[in-house]
Amino acid sequence: MAVAIAIGYWIGSWMDARFGTQPWLTAGWVLVGIGAGFKALWREARRATRASATASPGDAGPKRPEDAE
Repeated sequence: MAVAIAIGYWIGSWMDARFGTQPWLTAGWVLVGIGAGFKALWREARRATRASATASPGDAGPKRPEDAE
């Protein structure tokens, strides 16, 4: 998530310096980076939820010695 925001900041800063529009393009690209970071976070959370839903209850963690009998 931080990488997406940093890339957005870098692109916006470069464009602002090139076109003389400070700080507007930086702010816009930072928002795009934040959106991309949240999209990646959302996608990863959905993937983890699906993975936990398909796991069998016996695979939920380490086995205790008293459960062996």
